[in-house]
Amino acid sequence: MKVNEFISAVKAGEYDDSLTQLYGIRRLDAQRNRYENAAAKFYASFGNKDIIVLSVPGRTELLGNHTDHNGGKVLASAIDVDLIGVASLDTNIHLRGSGDINIDINNLAPDEDGEGSVASLVRGVVDAYSRCGLNYGGFDLYTLSDIKSGIGVSSSASFAILIGFVLSKLYNGGSVSPLALAMFAKYAENVHFGKECGIMDQISCGYGGTVYMDLKREDYPVVKYVNVDFSKFSHRMYLIDTKSSHRTLSDYYSAVSEEMRAVARVFGKQRLCDVAEEDIFTDIKLVRKKCGDRPVLRAMHFFEENRRVEKQMENLEKGDFNGYLDLVRESGDSSFKLLQNIYAFPNEQQISLALALAERSGVVARVHGGGFGGTIQCYVSPDKEAGFLALMRRTFGENACLKVNIGRKGAVEIRKEGIV
Repeated sequence: MKVNEFISAVKAGEYDDSLTQLYGIRRLDAQRNRYENAAAKFYASFGNKDIIVLSVPGRTELLGNHTDHNGGKVLASAIDVDLIGVASLDTNIHLRGSGDINIDINNLAPDEDGEGSVASLVRGVVDAYSRCGLNYGGFDLYTLSDIKSGIGVSSSASFAILIGFVLSKLYNGGSVSPLALAMFAKYAENVHFGKECGIMDQISCGYGGTVYMDLKREDYPVVKYVNVDFSKFSHRMYLIDTKSSHRTLSDYYSAVSEEMRAVARVFGKQRLCDVAEEDIFTDIKLVRKKCGDRPVLRAMHFFEENRRVEKQMENLEKGDFNGYLDLVRESGDSSFKLLQNIYAFPNEQQISLALALAERSGVVARVHGGGFGGTIQCYVSPDKEAGFLALMRRTFGENACLKVNIGRKGAVEIRKEGIV
């Protein structure tokens, strides 16, 4: 379909069923305008070409804080904020919306000078396709996102998944699996973007829904959809943006995974998932001598959090929301006391302040994602909502509170007949 035809069809309501399926009836008008806007911007940048229209969600980690990078277990869910892309075939790669980016399809080597850039993510995903012998080529892409960067809902992972999804749809008949897309996105972040990360974010954005992950096997992690309908629970989820960006705190994140690996190396292993928990306490004097105390605490968090993930999956499938909230509290407490990813500097404690205010308001809360900066995750009962939101807005600003719905579909193509 040509861009002008798509715009006319959206205006005529021909995509209303698809947009309602993805965003709900209350957000239909806003999303209709959003997709018209993205297509119009594509038209202005690239002309009236045949297009595909795609959407990739952000994600929220439900349980499993800082376990993925050491082969641990995670529960995560896609949320209803997303990145949309309008794409078409071309001989080279041209991106607009996320910057004015042009990439030579014949030069896919990592560029040290470009580490941390949007272009490095694009190049990395295309490089992964090339290395795996899949079809790839150039494309034009306009992106429009309502996923705020720097607040821990995986803006970079969703973008990398989108690039892989474009290549899957345009050059491989949509045959590339969500797991492969996640692996390609992780490769791009690790090798080209220069970021040490696990694969939890990428799996969540690509698969959608609510998923359980066992990441012990890096080459083929276990991923299982969890049968849960969060709309049946009375509590609402809010992410509170404390306005403390974690972009400059990569060393603090890296230290978490490295300290866990240091404990593993005491026992001749590379990751904690390959170490027997009881061995750490049997030889705790040796571990403390070689690693220090904080790595021991972080290792304790790793093993306890893995057990919580297993219990939490059972709670969700049984519909036991009270049990679910109990484990959320335990996870948040462990992140604060053992993992210690609440704040990096004594004079910048927005995350710990937000958690204290949430507790004061009678709300169940935990640090969200990587921690140190960014957001907290809150489960708010209807009777606490008004007072809680007023306090958070007074403290962190009018736009600090993001209400999210959990469990939307993963990477999808928007068509008249539905989302696929």
